[in-house]
Amino acid sequence: MRDAVAVYRKGIPTVLVAHDRFESAAKAQAKSLGVPDLPMLIIPQPMPYGTKAEEEQKATNSIETITRLTTKPVPRPAR
Repeated sequence: MRDAVAVYRKGIPTVLVAHDRFESAAKAQAKSLGVPDLPMLIIPQPMPYGTKAEEEQKATNSIETITRLTTKPVPRPAR
């Protein structure tokens, strides 16, 4: 989390990836670190019974989300 915040504050596109069980903690920590708008990709905990095709689709969706979030301009903090 702190690494993602540090990189994001430098103006480098950043996406924090977290499991859904940690979503509320990640959002709370981002807010407490002064970056409530830190882009995040929240992924569900792996299910042991997913098919190969389902897992491939999840990976494709994640890549598309990360690409979309990292190609947006990073807002500069007010000085």
